[in-house]
Amino acid sequence: VMVTLPPGWAPWFAARDEVAAIPASKPLLKKPPIVLLVTIDSLRADTLGAKHDAKLPNLAAFRDASLRFRQARAPGSQTITTLTEMFMGKYYSQQYWSVPSHSSNLWPFADESPRFPGLLAEAGIPTFNAGSTSWLINDLGILRGFTEDQYVKPVGTHFTLSELIMPLLFERLGRVGEGPLFAYVHLMDAHHTARPLGAKLEDRERYMLNLQTIDGHIGALVAEVERLGLADRCYIIVSSDHGEAFGEHGTFKHNVSVYDELLRVPLMIKGPKVKPRAVNAAVSLMDVGPTVLDIFGVATPGPMMGES
Repeated sequence: VMVTLPPGWAPWFAARDEVAAIPASKPLLKKPPIVLLVTIDSLRADTLGAKHDAKLPNLAAFRDASLRFRQARAPGSQTITTLTEMFMGKYYSQQYWSVPSHSSNLWPFADESPRFPGLLAEAGIPTFNAGSTSWLINDLGILRGFTEDQYVKPVGTHFTLSELIMPLLFERLGRVGEGPLFAYVHLMDAHHTARPLGAKLEDRERYMLNLQTIDGHIGALVAEVERLGLADRCYIIVSSDHGEAFGEHGTFKHNVSVYDELLRVPLMIKGPKVKPRAVNAAVSLMDVGPTVLDIFGVATPGPMMGES
């Protein structure tokens, strides 16, 4: 059956592989930028509402000093898939997952689509990752293209906690010099299986207690950027991979539904020439990669589904 599309619809039905790269915007800074991307596992958007400010003062201060998107959503409710979508810029249905020889699980390692850190590396920009799980490194394809990439093994917990991750980020910032840098960390303290604190508490209480640990590290990160004299060229992006359910719609934890308690996530950007304000426009984690590329003056490939 031949279908004639209305002229205005045609761009939405074009093959993405044929779309030209989107040039970067005019540079915001004269100096080489630094971008620090921090994703906090299981952080719901409404956790950063005013009622929790006393328990999460550093995240509250960061929120108020940021360009913050009130209607940001993850493209799914599971860490492995949402982070792959964010770094690859393609939805799960567009990706190729297969079983490697050293694992019994599906991974996107054989999907050759570029991940945005690799595009930065090709442009000569150092890229740093301190992985808090064994699969958050270049090897399995969720992330790819980091020039400095390491798995940080946990000590006494299921996942590696922020107290072991953040010092590595601080050390890398300390030797950034005058050049650019993109650095990424994913903080797992609040994941329901990590349980570093409050193992006997009710789920929501334990969740908040462990977020308070992360809150302290966010405050320390902002202070370290200031101490090193990098604030005039450093952008800090704080977001999440998904939310967490505490009985809403009869569900608990995550990867169990696509309701907003799991899909709505914080997305906040703090940095020079970024006016602190709240934005109600709908955005996605898919937009993070193109935004980071744009800050560094690197074009966004046409097949990427997000936009700066």
